[in-house]
Amino acid sequence: MRLNQICGAALQAGAVVAVAGLPAALSQVSTNGVAAFALVFNAVCQLGGATPQDRDGWAAIAELSNLPAEFVAAVRGQ
Repeated sequence: MRLNQICGAALQAGAVVAVAGLPAALSQVSTNGVAAFALVFNAVCQLGGATPQDRDGWAAIAELSNLPAEFVAAVRGQ
């Protein structure tokens, strides 16, 4: 899965990113809101080399899963 590749590449970029992987990003939604998730997820995507097409695809899955528009926008990078 492409998301696993992105997270793996981000983890190789440094120890700080190991803490800020996808599970940490998702935990931010429930504890600190979507804005906190976006900060972590954007860092993972940037360091892992996610493309705009990757993010659009993940956002489409989030939309099909009826996730809130704010979350979809964060996944898309907006």
